[in-house]
Amino acid sequence: MQSKSQQIYHVLKNRIEESFYPGGSRLPKEIELAEELRVSRKTLRLALDQLARQNLIERIKRKGTFVRTDHKAKYKILLILNEEREIYNPYPYIMPGIQTAAEAMNIQVESCTEESLGTLSARDMVRNIRMNKPDGIICLRNNFRGDEALLKILQKTGIPVLLPHAAISDHAVTGFAVLCMDFPRIMKDGLEYLKGQGHQKIATLSWAESGRGITREEYLRWQQEIGVDSNPVYYHTAASFDAIPDAMEQLLALPHPPTAVFCYSDFFAIRIYQYLKSRNIRIPEQLSVLSIGGHIGCNYLSPTLSAIDFDLLGIGQLAVRTIMEIVCSRKTCREMPLIFCPHHIIERQSTNLGTHSIKIGKRRQIP
Repeated sequence: MQSKSQQIYHVLKNRIEESFYPGGSRLPKEIELAEELRVSRKTLRLALDQLARQNLIERIKRKGTFVRTDHKAKYKILLILNEEREIYNPYPYIMPGIQTAAEAMNIQVESCTEESLGTLSARDMVRNIRMNKPDGIICLRNNFRGDEALLKILQKTGIPVLLPHAAISDHAVTGFAVLCMDFPRIMKDGLEYLKGQGHQKIATLSWAESGRGITREEYLRWQQEIGVDSNPVYYHTAASFDAIPDAMEQLLALPHPPTAVFCYSDFFAIRIYQYLKSRNIRIPEQLSVLSIGGHIGCNYLSPTLSAIDFDLLGIGQLAVRTIMEIVCSRKTCREMPLIFCPHHIIERQSTNLGTHSIKIGKRRQIP
C-alpha cells in the first residue's frame, strides 16, 4: 500500500502531466496546497521533494515552487546486465520493473553488459564509468566471492551500487546495497502452509545440500519445530534436472510416501509435473506440489501451480526507488542497506482447487 506522501506525489505528478499546472506556472503556497489536499505540510514536502528529484518542479527561494518547462531527466542510472542466458535467470523478469519505475520517475537508464566492460583495462573501465556520470548503478549479478574484477571496478568508481536480487552474503562481501529474499522465512512459511493443508509427510527437493543457503540440518530442524515429519528420507537433492525423476521415484517408493512435495524452484516443479504425468499420478489428489519463485507462468500449467511468489516486477521497481533514495540522501558505503523483499503464497490448483493469494512476508530493512 502506498504511503500518503506517495499518493500526494502521484496526484501532483498527474496534474503537471495533464497541464493542470502548466510549465512555468507557480504551484499554490505550501500551506494552501496542504489544506486543499488535506495533508500535513510535512507529507506535502516529501511529495514535492520527489517531484524536484525528478526535475519536474523547481523551488526558488523567496519566490515559490514552479513547474519546470524542461523535464529532461535529472538523474541517470547505469544498468549492468548479467550475461547468463539460462531460462532460470531471474533478471529478465526484473528488468521490466526497473524500466517502468525509471520511466515513471523520469530517470534516464543506460545499459551495458559485463562483456562490454571487460573489453577495457580495469583502469579504463573505472574512468569510462565515471566519465559517463551515472548517479547510481544497478548491477544484475549476485553471489560475489570478493575476488571478481567487476566487483573491484565498481568499488573504485565511488558510485552507489545496488544488487537487486542477491544473496545475504553479497551485502558483507561487496559493501553494496542489496535486495534479497529471506529464504529461511520462505521455507518455514511454505512448510506451515502445507501443514495447514493437512500434510504431515512433505518431501523437499533441493539442488544441493545447502540449497538457497539452507543446510539439510536446518531444514529438518524447522520441520520438527513446525510439527511435520522430519524424517530425512523425505529430503532429496538433485544435481541436475535430469536427476529429478530418480529422486521422485525414490520418494514415491517409500513405505509411507509423501503427500506433498515442496521444491526449491519452479523449474524443478516443471520436471516433477512431467514425471507425475508419465506415472499417471494426479495433482493434487495424490500429490500436492508447491514451488518457490512464481515467475514461469504458473497459471498456464495444468493443474495451475501454487508458488511462493517473489514479485520480480516489484523487485525491479523497488530497486530503482532504493538506489534513488541512496543517491539523494548521499549515504556513505557504510550505510548501504540490506533489504528483505516481501513474498506471498499464491495458492492454485496444485495444492488446492481454489486460487487466492496469501501474503506472508513484508519488506524489512537491516541498516
